[in-house]
Amino acid sequence: MFLGTTQQYANQAFKAQYATQSGPMLVINRQLNSRFLADSTSYKIRNGVGLKDQSLYFVISKTPVTFHQFATFFKDELQTPNALYLDGSISTAYIPQLQRHTHPHRNLGPILAYIDHQGCKP
Repeated sequence: MFLGTTQQYANQAFKAQYATQSGPMLVINRQLNSRFLADSTSYKIRNGVGLKDQSLYFVISKTPVTFHQFATFFKDELQTPNALYLDGSISTAYIPQLQRHTHPHRNLGPILAYIDHQGCKP
C-alpha cells in the first residue's frame, strides 16, 4: 500500500496493480499541506483517505469544512502520517450502519466499496 505525493511515487519502485490519483495531499509525512489556510472561506463537503499502520481510514465530512479543518482531522484526530483528498462537492456516501444515504442526482464516477462478508450467506 502506498499513499503519497506524485513526486514520492515517481521516486520509488512501487508497482501498483490498482491505483487512483487525486489530490491534493492533506497530510504529508505527519505535516499539514502548507498550502492550506487556517482562515480559508472555502467550505465544502469533503472526503479523503488516510493510511496508518497499514489500515485505511476513509472519511467524509457531515457538514462543509475547509481543507485546513479536514486535513487537521486526519493529522490530529486520526494521526495518519499521510492523507489524500479524494473529492469535494460531488462527494456522496451510502453507509447503512450509520443511516447515511445520499442520493446523488447525477452519474457517479469511481466508487470505493467495503463489503462485510459476515452478513453474506454462503
